[in-house]
Amino acid sequence: MEKSRELIKQYVEAGFTKIHLDASMSCSDDSVPLEPSVVAKRAAELCAVAEEFVPAENRDKITYIIGTEVPVPGGEASEIDTVHVTELADVRNTIDTHVTAFEALGIGHVIDKVVGVVVQPGVEFDHSKVIRYEKSAAAEISHYIEDTPWIYEAHSTDYQTAKHLKELVQTHFSILKVGPALTFALREALFALAEIETCLVKSEHNSQFKKVVDDVLLDTPKYWKSYYGEKHSDIINNLHFSFSDRIRYYWTDERIQAAQSRLIENLNKVEIPLTMLSQYMPNQYLKVSSGEVDAKAHALIIDKIQEVIGQYSEACQ
Repeated sequence: MEKSRELIKQYVEAGFTKIHLDASMSCSDDSVPLEPSVVAKRAAELCAVAEEFVPAENRDKITYIIGTEVPVPGGEASEIDTVHVTELADVRNTIDTHVTAFEALGIGHVIDKVVGVVVQPGVEFDHSKVIRYEKSAAAEISHYIEDTPWIYEAHSTDYQTAKHLKELVQTHFSILKVGPALTFALREALFALAEIETCLVKSEHNSQFKKVVDDVLLDTPKYWKSYYGEKHSDIINNLHFSFSDRIRYYWTDERIQAAQSRLIENLNKVEIPLTMLSQYMPNQYLKVSSGEVDAKAHALIIDKIQEVIGQYSEACQ
């Protein structure tokens, strides 16, 4: 808990103003799982730390999220067919235990700064498929939150369609967490540009970006080994294309960074034909054609990622 207190202290001192108070992970000498009352008590203790160290300029801005219905860190390691939607009784218990814990610690007034509760609305993804949001399955908890001052926060909303994202927001799952879908779009953009580079740049000057990526992944399997099994062909396909996007843990590798820099540098020296953009990045081809985006590697990468961000922005309108 001391490390958790220090973590919260550093977050608020760094200027973060939305703090998720999730103390559900057991310490080394704890039972597994923890009792909800213990989780709430520890969350209250972490909140007290945040209140003590939040800078004066952010004191009126800081908000808190409670709730522990979060996905497995790093994503699902195996295929899934269904996902459990949070029960109404569990939502009520989360709220009640946290209110009680805050009051017991003498920070009952801080409950007014709690804006949301993390729940599982029934969305998830594994390596190859996505479990879509079905608002009927979450109707009970959706209706319940209407009579409170709070909203829900939903995790693992990656790869939901624009329609499903909008339905999540409309049914009070108004804070949508996203991660792998953004790095998945980054990977798509980089791989597409690598294919274009192969067509435009002589082999002796080529960055060999995809080969470098594969070499690093196979040399350092610790971030994907427990996810993708033993069959080589399946491993390579999953490393390249899996929704789990374990490749995202490797983008900061020095070899990959060097190859990426060379890829972008090579493409900046040539003119990318519209015909190739149409083949490999069709949405960006349309935007380049209409003058909305420059046909430069960096701009194309950013726009590809912004396609995903745009779906979330539109859902929240």
